[in-house]
Amino acid sequence: MSGTFTIRTKDLIDMSFDFGLTKDDYPIHNELLRGQLDDEKRWQFNKVDTAEGGQIFYGLNRKILDHYFYREIGQESVDMFRYMLNHKLRLIMPYYNQMLYSETLKFDPFSTMDTIREGSNKEATEADRTDHSTADSTADGKSRSVSGTTPQVALSGNADYASAFTDANSQSSQGAINDATGKTIGTATGENTVHLKGSQGHTAALLMQWRRSFLNIEASIVNELDSLFMQVTDVQDSMYERNTNVGLPYGSAFWPYF
Repeated sequence: MSGTFTIRTKDLIDMSFDFGLTKDDYPIHNELLRGQLDDEKRWQFNKVDTAEGGQIFYGLNRKILDHYFYREIGQESVDMFRYMLNHKLRLIMPYYNQMLYSETLKFDPFSTMDTIREGSNKEATEADRTDHSTADSTADGKSRSVSGTTPQVALSGNADYASAFTDANSQSSQGAINDATGKTIGTATGENTVHLKGSQGHTAALLMQWRRSFLNIEASIVNELDSLFMQVTDVQDSMYERNTNVGLPYGSAFWPYF
């Protein structure tokens, strides 16, 4: 059954209406998140085969249509509605695509510090050297040679009875001075690496901060489209017909469009 004022999303789906919502209509970070069409050109769930097994989830387009399933479109014609729907998505998706990308980043919520410091050093040394040495030596020598033909008698202290007498005294000294100058040059190199990793703060507090960062990005996208639909809910269904005669203080009146 059609809506009261315009037409419901459900009725458009039953009519196999072309909502657009393809890659030519608006961009999305990962095409797998958009959803896929069935044989009747209706947006259905995705099935992704991964190494861990098949994962089934509903794409963004299916979530949009499900959320506004019983809501009436807020435009005068279905062509206008299709244009405004895809136009709105083209406006908001560049922002939300960045948020969707941020969900794919992997990190350790309990690691607040992961720093690698690498360094190298080179040390050059240069020194002047002077060596000075002095060596002195002194030698004294004394000798006596006595010969005689006299009888074997003791010589007096003055050697009066010697026929030949020789006394020799000698003295020598040596000195040496050595001076040497030079230069010593040296170079020392080295490398070092320091890796600091861990957490600062209580792990429970880090866990709470991590939980506060959780976002339902697709729900935010769906809510951004709320202005494209009527802001009233149609209570008319196949079991209860709407009473078009509304009581007024001055009698009854027939509401148009009912």
